Amino acid sequence: MATLLGVLLGASLTSTVVVRTTQAVFTGNTSTTNTWSSGGAEITSDGTGSAVFNSGSDGALVNGQTLTKCIVVTYKGATVPASVKLYSSTVGGTGLADYLNLTVETGSSTSTNGNCAGWSAGGTVFTGTLTDFAAKNAFANGVGVWGPSVVNEKLTYRFTVTVQNQAAAQNKTASATFIWEAQTV
Repeated sequence: MATLLGVLLGASLTSTVVVRTTQAVFTGNTSTTNTWSSGGAEITSDGTGSAVFNSGSDGALVNGQTLTKCIVVTYKGATVPASVKLYSSTVGGTGLADYLNLTVETGSSTSTNGNCAGWSAGGTVFTGTLTDFAAKNAFANGVGVWGPSVVNEKLTYRFTVTVQNQAAAQNKTASATFIWEAQTV
């Protein structure tokens, strides 16, 4: 009898364990697909890829000579407002940068190909030598903070370079890269 009771108890426990392990687990879930896109800050100029000043077309400078050129910058970014600054990535040459006085102004014009037709002054954003401008080498310390508030807003920059009337300015060269950078606010 003890054997029969043991078999019945064993069968009972086994069926309880089997029943417990064969119970179904019900689950449910839901999902959503999320997407994002961002606007950007983009600027163009009427001289993109072209030098504002070019010794090949401007000729060799002489002491006291002044050259003035304009470039129109257009904010094309998808995000407004933005902040646009001007700086220089490189200033090179053989020492003429120390003898070139540079004034950068902002305003408006009907400039094309570097001329300053219809110039209307807005303000001066830099005055010093080209060597001084070399210190303006990143967005953080750039000049001429411009805050376009709409896409396709334009601003004209007028560059005036004057060779100092010093004998030491002779037979030297200078080069500089001007960069306009836009960052969204």
